[in-house]
Amino acid sequence: MKKNLIIILLALGFTVEAQEESEWNLSSFQLSKETNIFNHHSTDQMSFYRLIDEEIDFTGFDTGNIYYNSSASNVFNLGLGFSKKKGRELFFNFTWSTGGGRGISLFSKNSISVDTFYSGGHTIIIDSVEQLNWNINEENEHISIGISSLYKTSDEKNLILWAGYGISLGYTMHSSATAYLMETSYSSMNFDGNEIGSNYYGYDFGSESKTIELPASMFTRIFLPMGIDIRFSKTDSLFSKLYLKLQAGFGFEHQLVIGEEGYLRSFSNFGMGLNYKF
Repeated sequence: MKKNLIIILLALGFTVEAQEESEWNLSSFQLSKETNIFNHHSTDQMSFYRLIDEEIDFTGFDTGNIYYNSSASNVFNLGLGFSKKKGRELFFNFTWSTGGGRGISLFSKNSISVDTFYSGGHTIIIDSVEQLNWNINEENEHISIGISSLYKTSDEKNLILWAGYGISLGYTMHSSATAYLMETSYSSMNFDGNEIGSNYYGYDFGSESKTIELPASMFTRIFLPMGIDIRFSKTDSLFSKLYLKLQAGFGFEHQLVIGEEGYLRSFSNFGMGLNYKF
């Protein structure tokens, strides 16, 4: 409910800005390459685990270390800015992104004692151990549209500082998970119950693998962008309107997967690009 209220207030804010008197003019055109870094917490990770658990039998595997992960995706951004007064800009953008998503690693271990020695009141046990590891990683492809309200210093300067707030809506065009099973065999020496050495003698990095198609999802993002525009030249007729754009930001994303409960996760954003000011 609180998330929906915040989205409604932001939408009303953009509507009020757009309806203010005076004409809006095209002020900038932007191309940029960015990186989004997501923090995946327990609700997010468990949603992913439930989707994978329908395809792979994890009976006997330890699930104690799946509750946190982070991932990065590459973002390609096309944007248009509109202004009607100095120091303000409404920025519309279209993005396409691809990259990693959630990931989990599960393991099980089976030990068999193959030999026992007694010496000087001590017990030495040699175990034969077989360990299985499932590594599952998500790959996504997204598109989104967004709008930001930006506050800037003077456009006439060579260095322009800006910051603001924004909202975007997106859709997952494709989502899948790649799972690999790794088998490891080794002997372990235990001295009075404490492992003191291991001898690895068998690896199989691809004993089983599969690709799992995941259901589509939609997302809403609320974010706070900020950055610097640096003019290439103040005298050249072309490059005086061309700026190097450096930006960063952070925000929250509400993800809604078909067949799953929605969940919230945080993200940060870093990028650079070219900004042409009309």
